[in-house]
Amino acid sequence: MGVVAVRFEKDNGSPVNRRAVKRRRRSRREHPVAIISGAAWLVVILAPLWYLVTTSFRNQASYLSSNPWIPSGLTLANYDAIVQAGFGRFMLNSVLVAAASIVVVCVSGLAASYAIVRRTSRLATVVMYLALGCLALPAVSVVVPLYFVTQHLGLYNTLWAVILPVSTFGVPVAVLVFCTFLRDIPAELFDAMAVDGAATWLVFRRLALPMSVPAIAIVAVYQCVQSWNNLLFPLILTQSPNERVLPLVMYEFVGQFSLNVPGVLAAVVLSSAPLVFVYAVARKQIMGGIVAGYGR
Repeated sequence: MGVVAVRFEKDNGSPVNRRAVKRRRRSRREHPVAIISGAAWLVVILAPLWYLVTTSFRNQASYLSSNPWIPSGLTLANYDAIVQAGFGRFMLNSVLVAAASIVVVCVSGLAASYAIVRRTSRLATVVMYLALGCLALPAVSVVVPLYFVTQHLGLYNTLWAVILPVSTFGVPVAVLVFCTFLRDIPAELFDAMAVDGAATWLVFRRLALPMSVPAIAIVAVYQCVQSWNNLLFPLILTQSPNERVLPLVMYEFVGQFSLNVPGVLAAVVLSSAPLVFVYAVARKQIMGGIVAGYGR
């Protein structure tokens, strides 16, 4: 042991090791070019957000007469006008559409992916290829038949007329993401639970569902953005003002506040706030899923 210890101390004091230690110390120092580039990119990202938020609190007179980058004449009148115009009702409709579509897509997509991954039959393979083929199907191509189907089913001019098509176009992406995650779960875990007598539903609930939480977060955020920004289906399949969602009524706000830029930006801030909240809640799971994907 004494010989080993002495040899270890001599090796640590060798010129090679000293150079390695110096290189590690230099690598730990922050590079000035990286700092400047990061600061510049941060300014590029934050500058539009600063302009958006500060301008939404300004009145029209101060916006036209003073520097738009320096806040002045701050007021809540823009947000009050937006709320008085019924913005809360439209936001509630968008929240209901997004929440319902997230539930439908995550439940159906995860169940279908579990069946595809765990079943080796030809039918499972055909279903997988059909789901992938639907990714290439544009929504515009099915608008006309979708319009007649919703009318025939009595769903026209309801929120379900928007929820079901949006969810249908989100399922293929969900299947692709969930299949990728489920295939990386060791088959021995499924076999061990099956040997212990666990039923298929129990294996799905106790193993597949907890292991797919990062994938569920990714699919939920993706589906939330897609349903929140969808304009085509609400425009074609709804007509009543009580069933309108935010993307559809934003045109009306732009028309109503066409000369009032702070009022329009106030509507943009309110419509973007729920998406920021959803991402903030699911951020940890999303980053975990991305890191796990790179690890694979």
